[in-house]
Amino acid sequence: LDLPDFLSDNAVHSLSLHDDNDDENDDNDDFISGVLNGSQDVSNLAKENAELKKSLLKAEEKSHLDSQRLAELQLEVKRIKKRESEDTKALEEMMQQVEANLQSTTKRAVKAEGLVAKLKEDIQVLQQENAALRSGDLGIESMKEKAKYASQQLSTAATGAEQQLKQLLTGVDQLKMLSQILSTIDKFTEEQGPSTCSEGGV
Repeated sequence: LDLPDFLSDNAVHSLSLHDDNDDENDDNDDFISGVLNGSQDVSNLAKENAELKKSLLKAEEKSHLDSQRLAELQLEVKRIKKRESEDTKALEEMMQQVEANLQSTTKRAVKAEGLVAKLKEDIQVLQQENAALRSGDLGIESMKEKAKYASQQLSTAATGAEQQLKQLLTGVDQLKMLSQILSTIDKFTEEQGPSTCSEGGV
């Protein structure tokens, strides 16, 4: 039995080859599509990896700068504390010196007051003797001796009082100078306080 021409062996074989070629083409298309999709994924991952590396470098750089800034601030704090300690020590020493000068000045002032009181007593004695001489109660010689003695005592007392007063004035000048120094240190400390706080807050 003969087959029709369109069903001949050649025709059937041709149809079979055509079907096989179609299957191969479909497989090739799927493979190519998979490769393209894989390449796209690799490209995307590479871009993401590059962005992550870039972000990491920025973070490391910022961390390094922050560490440097922190070290600088810590060093500045140490310097400020050291300076405050030195200023406090110097201020304490000055206060001790001021107290010692005050005590010394007070002693000299008390001594000077005693000399002044002694001079007043001597003046009263001289006034009484002068009054007695005028009334003729004492002789001329006695009057001369007492006048000479009183003159010597007055001269000695006046010299001593003058020295004590000079020392007292010198002590007052020293106290004024120390007061000015303390005032200057106080102003310097007040000016440094706000500056230190503002640096610490950065």
